[in-house]
Amino acid sequence: MFEFLDDPAIRDQNEHRGGRLLADHFREPFGYRTRRSKGSDDWLITYTISGEGVFKIGTDIRPCSAGDVVMLPPGTPHLYATQEGGIWDFVWVHVVPLPHWSGLLQLPRTFGGLIYSHVGEEQTRRRMLNAFERAIHDSRELKSFAAELAMTAVEEILLIVNQQHRQTSKPAMDPRVSEVLHALMHRMSESHSVAALAQAVNLSPSRLAHMFKEQVGDSIIDTLNKIRLRQAARLLRFTSRQVSEVARDVGFQDPFYFTKQFKAFYGMNPSEFRSRNSLAED
Repeated sequence: MFEFLDDPAIRDQNEHRGGRLLADHFREPFGYRTRRSKGSDDWLITYTISGEGVFKIGTDIRPCSAGDVVMLPPGTPHLYATQEGGIWDFVWVHVVPLPHWSGLLQLPRTFGGLIYSHVGEEQTRRRMLNAFERAIHDSRELKSFAAELAMTAVEEILLIVNQQHRQTSKPAMDPRVSEVLHALMHRMSESHSVAALAQAVNLSPSRLAHMFKEQVGDSIIDTLNKIRLRQAARLLRFTSRQVSEVARDVGFQDPFYFTKQFKAFYGMNPSEFRSRNSLAED
């Protein structure tokens, strides 16, 4: 199957879709290819579900396989096709970005100007595919706010790509440090000691403390304190629980010590914070 599309065709389809978004799911055998000698007047974002495709921009060639996201800026001449001997299963979206997306599109460009990202974690892959599927579905709906919902799905795609970039641009976190950080985040109301956490990951307390500070940026105790205080702020903002209850919920047994720590972190006591920021229903 051959498909040669140039700018006018894309403009016509975009106009049919309200000038903002066009999305679909293709499953194409070898022989499929799309060429745009002048690029398109919008952004193209593809996500490979399975199989393999290939992008050619000038003399640069970029293969893509399961979990790969490719983003092409407007005006980038390109050709993409199914790799020989296989079937390329992928989803795609052509979109004219919203103004506030500009920061999400400032990602490193390689291979002739495209933006490439790989999604490795299965949970993130499912989320990415779900966002594309929602963009496809809502872009075809005639219901109120369907177009806005489709654009929201595309914004989620861009946020995931940016999240992946942030993660891969940082040095990999040691899995033992990651395990300790996970314990602090998901069991913040429990009492934690460096010695007990170190024993759980088979490290000496001094070695764990050094690794954690080096890779996270704060000590274990300071990190736990920040996690607790940020969760406390959320509870104060979105619930009507008493300050003493919030303190216990996040792991502070002494409400007075909690108030002291909260004020040092946020510049106001919990009651003042709630009065200024509360979104809880009466």
